Amino acid sequence: MDDTANDNGNEKSPARFIKWIALGAVGLVVLVYAGIFIYTKVINDSPDELDQSDLSEALETTTVPAADSTPPSDPPTTESAVSNSTGSTNSVEPSGGLVSFDGDWTATAASEFGYRVDEVIAGVSATAVGRSNEIDGLLTIDGTTATAVDAEVQIASITSDDSRRDGRFRGAIMNSSEFPAATFTLTEPIEFGEIPAILGSIPVVFADYGIDNPSFGPIKTEDHGLVEFVLVFE
Repeated sequence: MDDTANDNGNEKSPARFIKWIALGAVGLVVLVYAGIFIYTKVINDSPDELDQSDLSEALETTTVPAADSTPPSDPPTTESAVSNSTGSTNSVEPSGGLVSFDGDWTATAASEFGYRVDEVIAGVSATAVGRSNEIDGLLTIDGTTATAVDAEVQIASITSDDSRRDGRFRGAIMNSSEFPAATFTLTEPIEFGEIPAILGSIPVVFADYGIDNPSFGPIKTEDHGLVEFVLVFE
């Protein structure tokens, strides 16, 4: 065999080997990025923000005894109408007096609440969403005024679509082992003018509550998020 040809073949082999390694590395990066993209945009396709349609659906699933849902035979002339937690319509008289809402209202499992935080996973934008419907609460209504509200949720009941995120949420972020419950107590009455649909969101800056930015490794998280809720009482 020609020694020169053999030498040339040996000289080409390392270059070819390096080329295949480089191509393999590029292919691996593409596969990893594609996997992250599929996870964030398809598998982890976050639910939309809670809105009026979620409230309507929650009200439709709330049931009451038939006697309570029977409409009056002669509905009064009204200035406006509002929906209560049964999904039926009660009236607000022109004078502002409220019909049949006074008293204590208990939060139900038709409620839904949780957090929404924008994040970037290895360069791909995503939204982290955790929710729960487990709530203990009492709302007291007098006319069109909420005179008292006491609510409590267990942090561990709030879950997302990823157990790893949930573990970090309960651990380093919320420290649920030391602070297992989140509570809300109304400090003074709120006059609504009419009974509102209890639907909304509250912007939260983590530092305001002593929570560090929850970014971790390749996951970069905004320093703020939303607490969103649909609350149904009966």
